[in-house]
Amino acid sequence: MALSDWLALARFEHGVMTLVGVLLGALMAGGSADLRLVAAALGPAIITLAAFISNDCFDVATDKALGRTDRPLVSGRVSLRNAHLASVAFFAVGLALAFYAGFALFVIAFAYSLAAVAYNAFLKRLPLVGNLYVASSMAVPFVYGAVAAAGVRGVPYLVWVFALLAFVAGVGRELLITTRDVEGDRHVGALTLPMVLGAYFTLALSLVLFIVAVFVSFLPLAQNSSMSYAVLVGACDAILLYSGVSALNDPSFKNLSRLRNYSLAALLLGLAGFAALTLL
Repeated sequence: MALSDWLALARFEHGVMTLVGVLLGALMAGGSADLRLVAAALGPAIITLAAFISNDCFDVATDKALGRTDRPLVSGRVSLRNAHLASVAFFAVGLALAFYAGFALFVIAFAYSLAAVAYNAFLKRLPLVGNLYVASSMAVPFVYGAVAAAGVRGVPYLVWVFALLAFVAGVGRELLITTRDVEGDRHVGALTLPMVLGAYFTLALSLVLFIVAVFVSFLPLAQNSSMSYAVLVGACDAILLYSGVSALNDPSFKNLSRLRNYSLAALLLGLAGFAALTLL
């Protein structure tokens, strides 16, 4: 039971991305680094880790049936009991930090925690609903950070733009991944959007959402002509558009797996663009 197994189980990199999103939202709203802001940022990051651990706990039987020996719970590198305990502990710590940071933040964090458990238990087996939840988890950190810095009524326009961009691109990416995973989802009795609409229409919708995300990404340039933002988000946009078109042309498992990684790189470039616009 090595540290690397726990990091893989909790998808540590997603926790880091949540932390960065909260901090960027806070900085865009004029926040300054203090103990309350640190607590506000760490709370959602730790809850994100708890959510991913919980997800693998719910999925352990399915993952075993599918031979997912890369998963720490399936291989036995982490015990199911310890994973359950860690998930509960992380949820509790994350919520305690959010409560310390402010009641409004606690309400947001508590609602997200409930949604995470609901997603892990059954929402991800419903058409589109699970995709919307995952995409919202990419958008909420920006708003959460702004609320931490400026209150519910003080969320700046740019934060809403970034949250919308993250959400729209996130739904597009989720539809691509769901299309890739359709056989595995069918095996476990899930009913996902590609099973309802078919792969072609689901991937067409994914491409449309990527195009919408590209248009949304231009909005901040009306207020700030940052060259760093333009370059980084331009690269993000190009990869998203390529991923959408390529998925339609070749919806094979191998290609969609490749595009899953490409679209993640695009989102990271977008996050870097947000950071450049905020900090430079």
